[in-house]
Amino acid sequence: MTTDEYLSQYRLIEAEIKQREKLINRMRREIFGGPTDNITAAIDGAIRGGSGHYWDAHSLEQYKEELGKQEKKVKAYRKFQMDVIKQIDSMESGIDRVILYSKYIDCLTWEDVAKVTGYSFSYARGYLKDVALNHFFIKYNKQFYKIE
Repeated sequence: MTTDEYLSQYRLIEAEIKQREKLINRMRREIFGGPTDNITAAIDGAIRGGSGHYWDAHSLEQYKEELGKQEKKVKAYRKFQMDVIKQIDSMESGIDRVILYSKYIDCLTWEDVAKVTGYSFSYARGYLKDVALNHFFIKYNKQFYKIE
């Protein structure tokens, strides 16, 4: 895995977290009628969820298990994000940190990265990018992992 591939996962993870959090909130409302783990649905022979759907005990348990899986995935994604932030933060060179934060955490275009750094587009996207990615690779390549 290249440094660019490793760091580029951050942007996708951010979007995935937002989507999964929407799903988790919708699932919680469906089962629990709110953001707690206490079932608040009406019980009258079957369990009726917040949107009027009826659940049997088995279906409700499966749905709750899936909710737990989604929450674990979000937790793993957030751990990845924190790992990347800590790694970038520990880079010795300030310009490396600015390049990596700007591009991979803030998702700026190379034109905007050049403006932030005060360098030309070609210098920022060429030399500065290559140096920052190389320094990051040397320091952290053994810790790279692909987020699933």
